[in-house]
Amino acid sequence: MAGTLTVQTLQGPTSGANANKVIIPSGQTLDASGGTLVPSAGQVVQVVQYLRSGSSSSDNLGRVDLTTTTFADIFTKSITTTIANSKIRVLVNCNCYSPDALRGNGRVLRDSTVILYDPYAWYSGAQDMMWWHTDHIDEPNVAVGTTITYKMQANKNGTGTMMYRYSDGAGSTHNSLTLQEIAP
Repeated sequence: MAGTLTVQTLQGPTSGANANKVIIPSGQTLDASGGTLVPSAGQVVQVVQYLRSGSSSSDNLGRVDLTTTTFADIFTKSITTTIANSKIRVLVNCNCYSPDALRGNGRVLRDSTVILYDPYAWYSGAQDMMWWHTDHIDEPNVAVGTTITYKMQANKNGTGTMMYRYSDGAGSTHNSLTLQEIAP
């Protein structure tokens, strides 16, 4: 028999083996697709990722070679918020190789605003493979349905070439920009 049950609060029993639980029996589904299920604060509500999987060093078509001090886009990924005033966790995993002794600066932008800057993201001697890992919580304070574009950019200091998103010979260098929307 189909029908509508209208309630304001569901509450489980206060004692016993299932105290303070509302149980959905096995084989049953709680379908909230027609409405809104509000997550608790701090819960991840969606994840999007730019991933450049590793490949052999002879297949470096996605590599970004920099020979100037001008910042260049290395990764770009957009996310559309599903909750107002949510936080966005930004995780960057980017490798770099240089045949020369150089230093690379890394930064993360929300749209056109720099939200994170590291002047020593990559810093090493000649012929070293270097990694930059960063984990940042951004609070853009935007309305639900807002599309935000995040960019990871890099440049180089010194004379020579920095090769970003470089693949090693074993193809094990995965580079990524991961965005997680977190309930406020």
